[in-house]
Amino acid sequence: MSPAFVVVTLFAGLGVTAVVWIRALHRARGDRVRTARARVVFLFCGCLLLVCLGLLASVGVVGQGVLFANLAAVAANLLGLLLTWAWSWPPKPDEPARRQTPRSSRGTRAYQIYLDGEPFGVITRQTFEQLNTLGLLKRQQTVELVHDYRERAAQSGVQVQRFASREQTQMLVRVVAAANLDCGVAPP
Repeated sequence: MSPAFVVVTLFAGLGVTAVVWIRALHRARGDRVRTARARVVFLFCGCLLLVCLGLLASVGVVGQGVLFANLAAVAANLLGLLLTWAWSWPPKPDEPARRQTPRSSRGTRAYQIYLDGEPFGVITRQTFEQLNTLGLLKRQQTVELVHDYRERAAQSGVQVQRFASREQTQMLVRVVAAANLDCGVAPP
């Protein structure tokens, strides 16, 4: 077995590996971590193949087959490198986003609110926006309810309800419209 045959087989294997990586990357389009990792691999392999070609040329092993196999593998890695940038752009509006978690599984952001400097409860972003729109919040270093929040809420046609956990350690605050007040929950 000649050294040229071994080198050609090695370069052909690296070229096929680059094509397999390109196909896998195409299936995982939108996964930014995978795309960034593939970009580094394609760049590294392409440069390494060119360095190998230079070393083999200095030894005198470069024939027509070795040159063709090496340049084909370099071209496959260059194609993969270019496609990582083409596929990393955000999806088009008519194209659904891939690998995007549904909004419901991302979690809910909660905010601690205070009344007269004491913790009052925890609210969601939606409740925060409702309370802020109704003018029931004071914006300081902390988010604090205004002192007369019950009267102001009643004037706006809503009620601020407070729910305690079983251990009475955490309070959840919610804004309910006046039409939904027949649930039997006592005001805070």
